[in-house]
Amino acid sequence: MSAKAVVIGGGIGGLTAATALSRAGVDAVVFERRDDLRKINAGAGMVLWHNAVRALARIGLAEHLDPTSTPLEYAEWQTWRGRRLARWDVGRMGRTLDAPALGIRRVNLHRALAAPVASALRLGMECVDFDHDGDGVSARFACGHVERGDVLIGADGINSVVRSKRFGRSKPRYAGYALWFGIVEPGLVSVPPQTFREVAGPGARFFLFPVGEGRYYWSAVLNAPEGGHDPEDGAKPRLLEAYRGWPEPVEALLRATDDATIFRRDIVDRDPVEAWGEGRMTLLGDAAHPITPNLGQGAAQAIEDAVVLAECLRDADDLSAALRLYEARRERRTASFVRRARRIGDMGRWENPVACWIRHQIMRIVFPTVAWRQHEKDMAYEL
Repeated sequence: MSAKAVVIGGGIGGLTAATALSRAGVDAVVFERRDDLRKINAGAGMVLWHNAVRALARIGLAEHLDPTSTPLEYAEWQTWRGRRLARWDVGRMGRTLDAPALGIRRVNLHRALAAPVASALRLGMECVDFDHDGDGVSARFACGHVERGDVLIGADGINSVVRSKRFGRSKPRYAGYALWFGIVEPGLVSVPPQTFREVAGPGARFFLFPVGEGRYYWSAVLNAPEGGHDPEDGAKPRLLEAYRGWPEPVEALLRATDDATIFRRDIVDRDPVEAWGEGRMTLLGDAAHPITPNLGQGAAQAIEDAVVLAECLRDADDLSAALRLYEARRERRTASFVRRARRIGDMGRWENPVACWIRHQIMRIVFPTVAWRQHEKDMAYEL
């Protein structure tokens, strides 16, 4: 049957869903509260791990990423004293799966995902409420517009309006640490090529990887009170003090970043829930299962959601049943990532020297063995 999906949220999950749904024969219209997608934080970067690239390839989007991304060959972990704990050959895994792991700027990923569905994208449209019945859904917007469709997809992020109507309003769980991030322009710092690196220290971690076009992304994770703010002179002095003496290129990346382009955000998530939707509505991505960034799976799981959702709706006679099937296929996998990412983040908060030594011994033993096998399983998962 022909159906129309009203997608609330024009982020990674919502945009991917629009393409996936269109390829499945479902008309999709995406409503985004921002009036310009170019306002997405240009200082943000991410790794699209193999599972995300495989899912994008399934709906014809992976090839759009090549010009503005960097394929990764290695992922490695070391201590703040410079001792290597583990190294993964992710390039070989990518060749085995025919899907590389890619470092990419968030703004470039959004641009690639938005281009194929530009005609279906409605900007400056803030959803404030919706109703659903046996015949369809009606989404209401701040401007007074009402959009009618057959199904409603809440892809509007961790503070989702759609989610709040399903589960009630609630505050996300603060993870106990904040993240600062920035991007270094080409040629300013000597960095390990095609490598994702995490450096772990007492109550602090540092991540760095290339994001295409010669640029390098870094993020600094520090224990911090919720809702904290940087001083008027910027974040850089604090970060340089916190990471003084860490192995290069940590300090070099911080020094090469303009303080005005360093951004900060508190890290939050939510406990996993079951039955994301009811009737003709459901949730997708962070609206359903926000994940701390410790496994790099937030965007990947939203992309997987979009592909599975479209497959469940393809040629469905009973749309409500199709949405429940989608949720059943996704809830267990996404809940696992939420819980595992939370545990890793909790270990990353350890400050006691003895506890940090124990953590590093665990990483040295587990990452090349148990963790690598779990990663292989996660990346090879068939949707």
